[in-house]
Amino acid sequence: MFRPSSPDDTPALRELWKKCFDADPAFLDLYFGKGTELCRTFVLEEQSAIVSALSVFDINDGDSKGGYVYGVCTHPAHRGRRYAVSLLKYVEDIYFRKGYKFFILRPASPTLFSYYRNIGYDRTLYVDRITEKLPLIPTELPLKPLSGERLYILRKRMCRQSQLFEWSEDMCRYILSYIDYCDGLAYETYDGAYLICIPDTATTGNIICEEWGQSGDRRMDLIKSAAKTLFTDAQNIIFKRPSTGRGEEYALYTTSTNHNLSPTILFNFTME
Repeated sequence: MFRPSSPDDTPALRELWKKCFDADPAFLDLYFGKGTELCRTFVLEEQSAIVSALSVFDINDGDSKGGYVYGVCTHPAHRGRRYAVSLLKYVEDIYFRKGYKFFILRPASPTLFSYYRNIGYDRTLYVDRITEKLPLIPTELPLKPLSGERLYILRKRMCRQSQLFEWSEDMCRYILSYIDYCDGLAYETYDGAYLICIPDTATTGNIICEEWGQSGDRRMDLIKSAAKTLFTDAQNIIFKRPSTGRGEEYALYTTSTNHNLSPTILFNFTME
């Protein structure tokens, strides 16, 4: 049986996430404490047990509503029966009937891109990852921590150019909570410039800039100086930029119509 989840399902969903994603308790506390309040979760039950689940966050492309699909999972003992596919199609139908124009998702691993393409997510968004050296002596800058409200305002201003404004003010607050969970930092410099960075767990000395505001040549130097000020031991910073060519596969989407997303959109959920 397909159905929306209820608060009573939280213990079972938490256990399902532990089995499927090997998530640590701190992340589970964050997601099930704050994240699930910002999305709608749907489940598939078999003999009164939840065997598959997924969540949908609202996003917008101008005046068009869309859904960001997150946390698609099926209990290991029930895999191979296309439960996740059936649940996803059930949810798509609900949202498309409500007037939503597109569904977007980020596969958890490179091998899953072909899986999702085969079930209709055949449009691809790409990013370029660019590694830059950080200055040894950064320019002295005024820095202040970002609040959810301020991030919302700065992103709204920036996303007018990128054609996709994704998140609500509450979602911006949640993203900052997640950055804190990742031992990252989110700061504003001045004149609307900001950066959100996390340590690169794969390479010591690298930091990943999940998002930055007001990019450009002069602004890039500003962002690098701010990053070095915040992460004094870091040597390199990795930027993710939307690619109009064929960079790294980043996200997939499907539509109910011929609605197309701009290849230069900014889409950073910052939650891998």
